[in-house]
Amino acid sequence: MKPAFEKAAARLADVLKEHAENKDKRPASRAALAKLRQSLQNPLYAAPYVAPCTEGLDGWGEELMYLVAGLFALNPNNQEGVSFAAAFRSMPDKSDSTERRFQMLLAARREQLPDLLRHGVKLMASKGAGLDWKLLMLDLYGWESPYNSVQRKWARDFYRGQAAEDLGEENTEGEVSA
Repeated sequence: MKPAFEKAAARLADVLKEHAENKDKRPASRAALAKLRQSLQNPLYAAPYVAPCTEGLDGWGEELMYLVAGLFALNPNNQEGVSFAAAFRSMPDKSDSTERRFQMLLAARREQLPDLLRHGVKLMASKGAGLDWKLLMLDLYGWESPYNSVQRKWARDFYRGQAAEDLGEENTEGEVSA
């Protein structure tokens, strides 16, 4: 991973968190989140917030920062250390369709990510699930890495956590009260 991208992702994550934390105190922060939501239709709406953070970036790195800024505005719930997959797994009332959506995301090519991520983030927002937005940027930057390392990491986060939850349910079902 390029150090320039890591630094840019950290800067943008700080900018986004600041707007989310101040949305009820400062009208400018509330307006910024509205513009960032609009940027999902036209990325240039995010330019005042994203462009200052993208020095030295171009191509996919810059594109994904605009994408993540718009997604953040849909669900400004930042949970440090929680990957997209772990947040997806943590949603209450999971169904087979939730797992199918996640599997589609794992199999997605880079150009399919914006729509699939938007749907996933909206679903997380509706269930109160948050994620680490800086970590999402770092993961997406390596999306097309050899051996699908990001997708494998997300699969581990989703399925290992799900297996632990399933095991916990089995243990509580087998308990007998005294």
